[in-house]
Amino acid sequence: MTSLQKISVSLIAGALLATVVLLVLRPGPGHAHNLQYVACDTAKVGVDPANGTTDKNDEIIFLCKGQTATWIASTSSGNFTISFADASLFGQLSYTSTPGATANTVQIGPLIAAIDPPPGSHAKDFKYQLMFNGGKQFDPHVIIMGP
Repeated sequence: MTSLQKISVSLIAGALLATVVLLVLRPGPGHAHNLQYVACDTAKVGVDPANGTTDKNDEIIFLCKGQTATWIASTSSGNFTISFADASLFGQLSYTSTPGATANTVQIGPLIAAIDPPPGSHAKDFKYQLMFNGGKQFDPHVIIMGP
């Protein structure tokens, strides 16, 4: 083996070792279950009678006071309601869809989150029922977050 080949082999081995060290020692991603890594934001939630929310990630939405949530379905899905059990961050306990802002849609909202979490809390869960035409019920959540 020539000296040039020995240098090349050494450089390749060093690069491989450095890559392995970086992959093993690099910090991992944040924990998605930790509120530090969750952001509240205005939400537009697609809904339908077969699945409830059209995107499973919208089964739980996070809002801060003053932000809005809107639930939207196609008119072919029919009308729908959302009902909160004991308390609502939007004021009323129940809402029924009306013609949507765009053609061929029905929607509820935009509704404005009107409260902060209770004193001493950073978040509060509001479970609600989503129901199409009195049929199947779905149980998604809205979580209000605060300082």
